[in-house]
Amino acid sequence: MKLFVKTKQYYFKNEDNKNMFKKNKKSLAVLLVGFSTVLISSIAVAATACARKDNNVKEEGKTTLNKLISKKAPKQNATKSSEKYILSDVNNSSTFFNSLTDPYKCFEMFAKSLDDAGYEITSHEPLKNSGKTSFLEYAKELNNKIREYVRKVANLPTIKKLRDNNTTVLWAESTQSFNSSDASKLDLYYFQQEDLFPLLYSQPDDSNVPGFGLRFPKPKNHNADKYFDNWHGIGASQNNASKNDYDWMLSMQEAFYGTADYVFFNYDSNNLEGNEDGEILKSNFEKFFKKTVNNNKIIPVDFQFEYSSIWGPIGTVRLVQSLAKRLGVSDSELASVSLDWTMPSKQTLKHIRPKNSNNDHNKFAIWFYNLWDHCVALGIQPDYASFVKEKGKTYTKLPGFLADLVDETKTEFKDFTGDAQKVAGMNLYALGGNNSHINRSFKTLIGNAIPKAVPTERGDSNNSRSPINFEFYDRTTNTLQSVEGTKVVSWTDPAKENKQK
Repeated sequence: MKLFVKTKQYYFKNEDNKNMFKKNKKSLAVLLVGFSTVLISSIAVAATACARKDNNVKEEGKTTLNKLISKKAPKQNATKSSEKYILSDVNNSSTFFNSLTDPYKCFEMFAKSLDDAGYEITSHEPLKNSGKTSFLEYAKELNNKIREYVRKVANLPTIKKLRDNNTTVLWAESTQSFNSSDASKLDLYYFQQEDLFPLLYSQPDDSNVPGFGLRFPKPKNHNADKYFDNWHGIGASQNNASKNDYDWMLSMQEAFYGTADYVFFNYDSNNLEGNEDGEILKSNFEKFFKKTVNNNKIIPVDFQFEYSSIWGPIGTVRLVQSLAKRLGVSDSELASVSLDWTMPSKQTLKHIRPKNSNNDHNKFAIWFYNLWDHCVALGIQPDYASFVKEKGKTYTKLPGFLADLVDETKTEFKDFTGDAQKVAGMNLYALGGNNSHINRSFKTLIGNAIPKAVPTERGDSNNSRSPINFEFYDRTTNTLQSVEGTKVVSWTDPAKENKQK
């Protein structure tokens, strides 16, 4: 995903006179009337800088993020409306995912792949006394325990009250390189679709992927329709394609003004700018963010801890705890429910080996960071792994939510994409990766330099997704509306798909 390169601002705002000017021909014309003696280009740049400097943003919370927060009182007992929300404005990349990313299926897919590759749980030291006959059997039991734990958290009084009040939540994301002094970049964000966060939007009694049962707000207009994209975002694909044109982003954001009770603002601590150490850099940015937006309903979250944890068992446990606390659950309330599982640790993780291996090609590598969650849950320390991000100051090797569980010195981190020379000398028995990466970047090496593949997914197909019927919540009418349109993609049974082929 490309990062924005900030060379200009697309608008500035001055709340004292209640005007907002976009950096386009219309807004420049308005500016020219008041400042006719100044060059148009100078006006745009100087006025933007002045507005950002003088609007006392830290006291008044003058960002577009603040405009997302609803001022309407909560309502209970929402009814289902016969009226549908029609995604009417679409383009080639438009996609509304009417299904759930399922971390439980992702984990079981990985576990089964280990079994299929010839690994035996009875030969893997951390789990050999688990009483299970396969990695898949172990994964299924663990998944059931985690589902039950999620349901317990979802039914805590604080979360239940939010659910009863039809609390609405948006997940905003930015790929900007932030620092702790420039507030202008905080307005450069898009949203994620609800399918990525079943812990927020799925109901507690969902048999596949339980969650808190919170609501996704109905857009006020259709400005955002075409930005529901095949990246599982609302503007994520456009964000990647855009250079320095942000006008589309403001229009998309406006569709959700005044609709959310809570906004999670996702940044990446590896993208933070500054000379401080990583954790200090992160702490300083979050302090700056909170002072700037000045609203405890707008919550900064780090990609390395929250977003990175949506694909596996450990991430699910830690994310449900993090989200609960950020939504008001106290430590004592959270401690009233427990998980019947002890997480692995740096001391218990071990390298995995094929049974009775008599040759040097017995090592295990993983490609892409979501595989780490699956490995740690099964007590596996990979011999090799790709970087999360080679540049950054916080969590470049593995996601932050796993940093306390993994001894990084026991794994060699390197770039070993589908290049035989890069793989040479690694003595691999198997490679764990997402199907998309294995089929694209490592296809020619499987069965040659890499004898075995251990594939999984991260919601890439219906094999790692689960059914749901998403509904937008309209607080004005206190109704739930199903989403329809030519670009709405619902879950279908993979078994039936295979039969049709």
